[in-house]
Amino acid sequence: MESTKRNYYDDLQKTAKPLDDWLILMRMKEDGHWFWRALKGPVKMIINVFKKVKVAAIIKSIATSTLPVVVGALSWLSNLALWESIGIGAAAAVAVYVICIFKYLSLMCTPGADEFHIGYFKKKRKAEYDRYWSRTVDTDFTFEGLHKFLGSVFGFAGSEKMHYEKQLEMLIEVKDKEIAEYKAELAEYEEDIKDFAEQQEQSDLTLEYITDVLKDLNVTLFRMANGIMDFNDLGIVAGLTIYEYSDELLHKVADVRTSGVSPQTIHIEDPRYKDFSIVQMVHSSDRSPKMMEVRPGYHLITNRMRMHNHVTWYITFHVDAVRNPKALSLLLPSDMIEIREIYRMFHALCLILQRRELSAKDGVQDELTGSRREST
Repeated sequence: MESTKRNYYDDLQKTAKPLDDWLILMRMKEDGHWFWRALKGPVKMIINVFKKVKVAAIIKSIATSTLPVVVGALSWLSNLALWESIGIGAAAAVAVYVICIFKYLSLMCTPGADEFHIGYFKKKRKAEYDRYWSRTVDTDFTFEGLHKFLGSVFGFAGSEKMHYEKQLEMLIEVKDKEIAEYKAELAEYEEDIKDFAEQQEQSDLTLEYITDVLKDLNVTLFRMANGIMDFNDLGIVAGLTIYEYSDELLHKVADVRTSGVSPQTIHIEDPRYKDFSIVQMVHSSDRSPKMMEVRPGYHLITNRMRMHNHVTWYITFHVDAVRNPKALSLLLPSDMIEIREIYRMFHALCLILQRRELSAKDGVQDELTGSRREST
């Protein structure tokens, strides 16, 4: 099969040029009517013949043996009457002219001849023209084009086709690389936009949380100004317990908005409480808050506070992450808020409440003036 394809392809390559030359002739416009060309054509033919003929050469070509024949013919013509001589000459001229017309007509329907005339060809060889050429004269079809097309179909286009294919492959490779880079950059941009949107959402949420805390804090400050603030006003973020440390014991000071199951006293060496965040905070020298998850989604977050009278309080926030996500955002480290300021706020409120209790008992032994207590 491959050999057959190759033979057809090579044969078409050999015949494409001659056939295309014929197509060019078939698409020619008629240069006048063929009849008048046939009448005028022999005259030009005879004139061209006489122009090419040299008298000296003719005389020289006449051999000595033929000279008596020529002389005899001339003598015979001289014995005829004038009108006879004219008639014979005219008849001879007409005969020559008619012969030339037939010769010229033959050349007029011969493709490639200078005398070729498409109009006469269509008339003389009408069947051939209608069958093979009439369907192509009004198109751009060429046999050379057919040859190239078959080459591209069967893979015989040669080095030029291979060159263009290689260029096309290189171009596709470059474009694929550019598209891959564009997609990678687009993915990065989309990821950056997603991160920014999440950060913006978190920022808006954090701002909302802080606004809520400020509102509750304002209420607490007014209650303090009116002399009715107590430990229950500390539950502005979440439920909490406060313990005071003394002699390896933690004594409950306050229990706000919790279930109330926290023990009144915790011994820091009791193995039952070793995993409690408050016990871990007592044993730790680290100043950062400690957190434990007592059950899925429920966290205890503990921080240390130095108080008046050289005592230490431990405040533990009880946070349900599902019901109160605000508390986790405000009490755990994040990029949105400085949690130290939240703990300092609770420290300040606790100092105020402790001072009020100590003042009521006349037991304030710490220097309250010129001394500043902060969370440690």
